[in-house]
Amino acid sequence: MSSARTRRPAPRRGGAVRARALRAAEKIFAQRGYGSASMREVAAAAGIQAASLYHHWRSKDALYADVLEQANATLRIIVRDALGRDEPLQAQLRHVIGDVFAFFLEHPDLARLNLRATLGDGVRHAQPVGLGDTRWLGLMEGFLQPLVAKGAVKQIDLTRFLISALAVLSAHAVAFHDRRSPFRRELSGPAMARETTRHVTDVILRILGLE
Repeated sequence: MSSARTRRPAPRRGGAVRARALRAAEKIFAQRGYGSASMREVAAAAGIQAASLYHHWRSKDALYADVLEQANATLRIIVRDALGRDEPLQAQLRHVIGDVFAFFLEHPDLARLNLRATLGDGVRHAQPVGLGDTRWLGLMEGFLQPLVAKGAVKQIDLTRFLISALAVLSAHAVAFHDRRSPFRRELSGPAMARETTRHVTDVILRILGLE
């Protein structure tokens, strides 16, 4: 797992209320799901009035989409930076997967939120992280298609690959943190975090035909 910790950008001046509301919404949507969460509940968790929340987002749909896009934007930066390293293909991809998994381990609410969305929670209202976003597809296509042409990786359906990869990463991160999980004891601790990172990396590399 990458030793570098991913920090979110500091909110711009005057955006403290919005940033606090996004953090509260992230936790509420992750814990309760899109259908059970309410704008009033998010406002209470953020310590603001519901009217203030509606000043920034006209609906729960808009707030949900913004929470997912914030995670999406951070993940795109992580992936782009990792893909920009000058190193052999497998090492490069291991860094990509490891850095994304490290992000999910550091932000368990986003891992749970992404897993919920991947399983269909709220997808009529906003796309889960990485899915259906042409920026994601363009990024991965630009990286993988030349490798497919060279025979370095096998031809894959990019949308299905993103679904599989992100589901594997987020599900493992959720199980790692969820105290109700029967696997919690087996997955806890720094050594197991490293082992779990190796495991999910191997699974995703197999999807690409690299293991």
